[in-house]
Amino acid sequence: MSHGASSSVASSWTCLRATWTTSAHAYVDARADDAGALRAAFRRVGLGGDDDDDDDARAREACAGVGCAMMTTTTTTMMDGSVVSPARALAMRCATRKVLREFGEDADAQARDAGAALGECAEKTVLPRRADAILRALHAMARCGKALDVALVPGAVPVLPTCGGVMDPERATRVATKNASVASAYYEALACVLGCKNDECLTYFKRLGDVDVFNDDKLVVFGVIETFLGLLDAPKERGDASAECARASGALRSFISRGFNAMATRDDCDRAMVKRFMSFVLACLRCDNASFARVAFEGVEASEPAVALQVCLSRTAEEPAAAEVYAEIKRRMS
Repeated sequence: MSHGASSSVASSWTCLRATWTTSAHAYVDARADDAGALRAAFRRVGLGGDDDDDDDARAREACAGVGCAMMTTTTTTMMDGSVVSPARALAMRCATRKVLREFGEDADAQARDAGAALGECAEKTVLPRRADAILRALHAMARCGKALDVALVPGAVPVLPTCGGVMDPERATRVATKNASVASAYYEALACVLGCKNDECLTYFKRLGDVDVFNDDKLVVFGVIETFLGLLDAPKERGDASAECARASGALRSFISRGFNAMATRDDCDRAMVKRFMSFVLACLRCDNASFARVAFEGVEASEPAVALQVCLSRTAEEPAAAEVYAEIKRRMS
């Protein structure tokens, strides 16, 4: 999938019943000349629109019933004219069904709405009803994961990460300042759909790590903290994908280490920010997702554990959470 800038808003989906049927038919050997019998056999075993992922075995069953053989080496021509292998066609069918389960038949409309709403989220606080709708769409994208990519027609405009050209890393950070829950869902979708090997995805995460805890605007810092905390609460599989992007981009490590280094070298750190930062680090180190906890501790290691421990000791009197962070660091070092 190409991830360049785009002027249109949503991708075209292969989520069409006809595509599914064409894909299924394409698995059979060209020697089959009774198309009507084959279609009936496919319907009998339920190919073409159910929620079962065991397509390959059931396609073989259908073909055997009418004396056909599954293709093993030839290619398949899809409805859009692209040529794919049978394995690729099967993957597209499974991915398309997964996307349909999450979005229903109006995937295009939901993608357009999500793109437009994300643009609004970067500029203003959206109404709760509007925020709920975009959260549902983004969580559906995250649940689709890589299937969202596979189900797209080759060459189509990507849904993520730019959502039709309305988002870039800077605007995504602005979303965090106004709608942290939406920003968390957006970064989670980026991580699940694109993954840690996608350079553009990592660019978005790196922008979060570039925020300086004690130098940047407080609203930005608080927004980024809330965005990270939202990622911590994601279900394990999606949380692991987000943690891997946070690790590969260095975002969480950079954010935490910069905070400890600033407190070690400055006496004028804002007390409210110290309190919020300590609570944040503690939440990261103690979170249920072990992957995120490991990535967070890399931030402590990047600033040197001795420095972090000294900072915690010096702040214990004014911030009780500092003592708990100290204990957590010592526990992980032992």
